[in-house]
Amino acid sequence: MEMTEKMMGQLQRQLHELEKEQLNIMCFSKRSLVLANQTMSELKDWLREHPFQSNEEEIRFFKEIKPRFSALVIYHSEVLRVETYRPLGKDKMVKKYLVREMERLKEHAEQHRDFYRYHLTAETYLDDKYFLRDTDGRQLDTHILHPDYDLEYSTVHSHLMATIIAHTRLQTYLEEQLVRLTTEECKQSFIRKLSDLKLVWTGPKAALIELMYGLQTSGVFNEAKADIKQIAAVFESVFNIELGDYYRTYQAIRIRKKNRTSFIDGMRDNLVQRMDDADDRSFMH
Repeated sequence: MEMTEKMMGQLQRQLHELEKEQLNIMCFSKRSLVLANQTMSELKDWLREHPFQSNEEEIRFFKEIKPRFSALVIYHSEVLRVETYRPLGKDKMVKKYLVREMERLKEHAEQHRDFYRYHLTAETYLDDKYFLRDTDGRQLDTHILHPDYDLEYSTVHSHLMATIIAHTRLQTYLEEQLVRLTTEECKQSFIRKLSDLKLVWTGPKAALIELMYGLQTSGVFNEAKADIKQIAAVFESVFNIELGDYYRTYQAIRIRKKNRTSFIDGMRDNLVQRMDDADDRSFMH
């Protein structure tokens, strides 16, 4: 079934290209869902033209191949649903919502725990029951059926297998969202604590701007990718100061005729003197 691998490879490349567009998560999920559904339609057409030559082929298709495609449809549908109904309130509300979604996944796993165990332990003894098509519908399980269930193109447990794959990935997504919320809470808490410290810059404003440009030019922030506007915003917040038109101040510093880096030079001299004084005290003891 080489063609199915080519289909999956093409779909993965399309999704990878979509990621590069840096869309918001809802737009990305919608467009990913369109691509996945298109590929599923192509897979169905391919199956119609290439009947299975043996039960083993059929089992492999519905156990290993089709679930990988279906899982992408289910996953992006679920992410879209999660994000559509995500609360717009405080982080605490969002956390509760995400935890409930994770509990829903746990409930699904518990409801189908026998098949989950069968999948996780890589069993095969029920493959002919689970992954051969039931064209007369005698084995249908209404708890697993989905609206577009097609007896010619599906088995009940092929869909369930896809759901397991999708839910595993969705669990990771939900966990990542919780971590982001927690990280943002810690960040905001840190900023509040910094503000409470009341660390106020009491030196000349031009001196801080000189230092700011010196650090930016040295490339010490964000692997030299931070621009002066970002750095200025942080300095204003941390040191409780309005820098005003810092670019004009920098230009005034730049055109000084003597000692253009007077603050940085003075800071260096003061630090060296402090070290020398510490050396002298150590020597005396």
